[in-house]
Amino acid sequence: MLPIKATPNGVPANGIYDGFEAIVMAADSGAKIISISWGGTDFSQMEQDVVNYARSKNALIVAAAGNSNNDAKIYPAAYNNVISVACLDSTDIRSSFSSFGNTVDISAPGRGILSTIPFNKYIKYSGTSMATPLVSACLGYIWSCFPTMSLDSLELLLKNTADNIDVLNPTFINKLGTGRVNLLNALSCKTQGLDALAFVSPASMYICTGDSITLTGPLVAGASYQWYMNSNLLSETSHILKTNSLGRPRMQITKNQCKRSFELENIKPNPLKSPLPIVNNIEKNYCQGADTLKIGGSACVFPNFVDKVYAGPTIGYDGNLKSGANPFVDINDVPGNIDSIQVSVTWVKKAGGDQNSCGLADVGNSPFNEELSMSLLSPSGKIYDLVASGSYKKGLTSSGIVITTFKMSADSVVSNLPVTGNFKPMTSFVDLFGKPAFGTWTLLANDNSGLDPLCVSGFKIKFYTNANTGQQQLSWWSQSTGGSILSSSGNLIRTNMAIGTQEFYAQNKCDFYCVSERKAAKITIKSTPSIVGIPSEKLLLTISQIFEISGALSYSFVANSNNTYNIEGLNSLNQPFNYLLSSSAPETSPISICKPTDFLLIANGCAGQVIWSSGEQNTGLLVKTISANTIYSASCNQNWACTPPPPTFINFQNSSSVLSLTQNTASNSFQSYYGAQINSSQLIKPVSKINYTGSSSILLQPGFSVESGNVFKAQIGVCP
Repeated sequence: MLPIKATPNGVPANGIYDGFEAIVMAADSGAKIISISWGGTDFSQMEQDVVNYARSKNALIVAAAGNSNNDAKIYPAAYNNVISVACLDSTDIRSSFSSFGNTVDISAPGRGILSTIPFNKYIKYSGTSMATPLVSACLGYIWSCFPTMSLDSLELLLKNTADNIDVLNPTFINKLGTGRVNLLNALSCKTQGLDALAFVSPASMYICTGDSITLTGPLVAGASYQWYMNSNLLSETSHILKTNSLGRPRMQITKNQCKRSFELENIKPNPLKSPLPIVNNIEKNYCQGADTLKIGGSACVFPNFVDKVYAGPTIGYDGNLKSGANPFVDINDVPGNIDSIQVSVTWVKKAGGDQNSCGLADVGNSPFNEELSMSLLSPSGKIYDLVASGSYKKGLTSSGIVITTFKMSADSVVSNLPVTGNFKPMTSFVDLFGKPAFGTWTLLANDNSGLDPLCVSGFKIKFYTNANTGQQQLSWWSQSTGGSILSSSGNLIRTNMAIGTQEFYAQNKCDFYCVSERKAAKITIKSTPSIVGIPSEKLLLTISQIFEISGALSYSFVANSNNTYNIEGLNSLNQPFNYLLSSSAPETSPISICKPTDFLLIANGCAGQVIWSSGEQNTGLLVKTISANTIYSASCNQNWACTPPPPTFINFQNSSSVLSLTQNTASNSFQSYYGAQINSSQLIKPVSKINYTGSSSILLQPGFSVESGNVFKAQIGVCP
């Protein structure tokens, strides 16, 4: 035991004046554990150098995290190579006064602890100053049992065997170190050989909806396993957990008196989703061979690098104060895993003023550049030091605005005076490589003394990832969810399908992205022949032209820009014709009848003889005075490569009927439907003008949709 007096005579006894000189003395004297129950808010590179010197002399420093009830850094506890200790009550709940934060390493009881005072007395004290010697004593005891342990192994053993206290401190997760120190557990785990176990997490802890992640812990003979998710005990009892739950997993290994707890990163939802595929719909006559659906227009984005730039105001720092929130960028659209990272900061160290003076001119000549420090806070909560206080030297004049870029490939750390350039960060970025960039990245800047503020006007992170190795996977499925895969390419080929409409579902999957939703595409096989009707008042034909069309060998419709239609084809003498057919588009079944009307029915698509239900054997049929519910049909007598189709029907319904519309409209349709009640699941294709008029009700059922470019109207009314 080596007590060192670090306060001179004749000064207030509650101050530490020669603390760092005492650290050097302890290290030089061969101390193994140096316990420090004091601290302050100012960083000093000289002090960090003293700490590093003690570590090089094979001494381990343990220091109080502070009693400020916040996450402000207290030094020397916050220095590298120091074990920082927070304070707990006897119930393992954080003491109300205890400091906390990302630099805390472990916690220990520190409220109401008996301590010796002069003249053979005891008194109870509370604070991180009481928790710290408890941790130091544990380290000393472990080292006395295992004197050949390295400093790193000793520190890891103490941290790794601490008891998890997240349930009791849910708002301080990752801010009280690895938990409450447990000496028996540390000794037991070392004896059992469990102290050196490691848990290797998957490269990415981000999953997509419906996916799962497999976590594999170390396999230890004779050990039992417990898994927790968000502090809730799971049923899994092996060393492997397969889960699709989001949250924070933890695995605990128990063997004899040893309990090792492994805290893992949160399992989080992947924010990237593959773009929705673009598909085509097909409409063809029956028995016309292969029909091919295609996926297109859904290219994945696989960038080689992505820049993310802070877009907020200039932030001033002075005397450990700041004018606003630290600069940050949110990352939710960078695919792939990090290959390398560059952090650029645009800043100036002004002469004179405070944190609110960044917009004002310098009022001095010699800025104290050594006061500034910068660190990067990653989404996982780990802090990467970019430049420490004391790295720069005082300047005779302001260096002006500089852009400092921190990258691993740079040749050196920052120079004596601020200059624009590339420099190595103090803490390596290597452990970020191979992981996703998702989350919030924050610049933690500071100026640790009054006057001469640090002004940060820019913050940018450049991520290089392996996204450029990604590939796109297109597929077709039988159902909108689940189902079976029909094609692993962008094409789906179906041959000689049955009459009617079938839906198939396209899916896009980009590497590093979640799979897209499936988009429906339809193949509609029309009856052969297809039948349209034109009311006589809309016909623009002579009687002879009507009879010529009725006996035509073949024909087709051509839409004109003024919503009229031409019909062209070959007549019964194999001679071409081309006539202005009608003042509106032909109508398809069902056709609403408001008053007795003559109709020209035309059957299309038959390569042989058209036979009507009324006995006529012409392509066209002129029917007179349709006034009630009437059905006509036509069959196609030709040489079929498929099973001959059933007859095609065209249905006329009067306006007092219940009208059920299930067939999709043809493109370029212009049709009015009337009924007492209209129930529709139609898809209205462009470019069409469709009117529904129901005397009592109109019900648009699932499946009904109006594609863009159409005019659709629904109203309660009667036939004109």
